[in-house]
Amino acid sequence: MVAANSSRGPSKGYPHNLKPDKIGPGVNILEAYTGDIADYYIDSGTSIACLKIDDAGRACICELSHYFWLPPSCIAKLSDPPGVAALVKAIHPTWSPAAIKSALMKSSYTVDNAGQPIRDSYMEPANPFAMGARHVDPKAAVDPGLVYDMAPQDYINLLCSLNSTKEKIALLTKERGFCPKATLEAGDLNYPSFSVVFESGSKSVHVKRRRVTYVSRKDHAVYQVTVKNPPGVNISVKPRKLVFRKRNDTASYSVTFRIHLTSSDMKMGFGEIGWKCIEGGTQLVRSPIAIIW
Repeated sequence: MVAANSSRGPSKGYPHNLKPDKIGPGVNILEAYTGDIADYYIDSGTSIACLKIDDAGRACICELSHYFWLPPSCIAKLSDPPGVAALVKAIHPTWSPAAIKSALMKSSYTVDNAGQPIRDSYMEPANPFAMGARHVDPKAAVDPGLVYDMAPQDYINLLCSLNSTKEKIALLTKERGFCPKATLEAGDLNYPSFSVVFESGSKSVHVKRRRVTYVSRKDHAVYQVTVKNPPGVNISVKPRKLVFRKRNDTASYSVTFRIHLTSSDMKMGFGEIGWKCIEGGTQLVRSPIAIIW
């Protein structure tokens, strides 16, 4: 269940990026406690409460100072998002922060420990504005199949599309950035999810572009797209198959969102694009979609 105090989308500052990114354990977590008060502690908050269990079911030490002692058997069962990111970085030291975030988002799972859809605090199935790309899965994150990678210039291009000046960009980058002549369209940041805004009186068709990198160890893989349309919107993806010859190959695709039904009562809708590996693996790389009217 997604806690009532967990952050919710959409982002008011930039609704063209779906937020939150993902969810992870963080409520009433049993943790080891170093001190004279107790041998263990129940706490909440993913930055403080951190459950670490090894393959034999033994609890690993987790200090509130955030310095962890982790036996080798504990590494495979890190459960909070920062811990999973550290795990992925340890296994893939050359991956960028964007690739690691993508791995966490693309390998998440969609059901709870009873096999039921993850629910929101009011007992309805949680939507992407509550859980983003769903619940992080440590084991799957180390071999996600595909990742959505980005370089620092990609973020600078986004700032340029928001009409940020070179001086403002330099405050973040500590150096003078440059804006390309062709500015980034809203929502075209190479993000692992989609948030599409249909404003009143605006165009009824939006096209978004993405680029994926193949990161599995096998030399050949083919991925085929699956689509779940949000209410009132038809989605088409080109191409419908992506072929990779070797590791670190990249491929691009475009997604067209077209309104086919309008209603004054509709405020938002949700869908999904998935890339299913049909040759060379079993991964299903999901991208949640949020439509804002």
